[in-house]
Amino acid sequence: MPISRKSFEKGYFKTRYEDRSKHPVTLLLSKNTTQAFTVKEISRSVGMKLETVRSTLFNLKKENKIVHKTPYFAWKTVKKKNLKKRINKKRR
Repeated sequence: MPISRKSFEKGYFKTRYEDRSKHPVTLLLSKNTTQAFTVKEISRSVGMKLETVRSTLFNLKKENKIVHKTPYFAWKTVKKKNLKKRINKKRR
């Protein structure tokens, strides 16, 4: 169902996964931190089209939440030795 141009420009519409942390691709990668997946494997696992998965992976990579080494994608993990420093920086 189409929306008005005014609503579109102001962002007065709902998206399916407004909170990216609840997106099936994010959940798959964040729960399987010891594995890396191809786009096709992710697509099959979450039951979504390749284009949708690629778009989500692009956004997660832009947010620095995943690591990409062709053809694989994996959740970015924080090294334990730097974890305390990163937590202290966030608190300041």
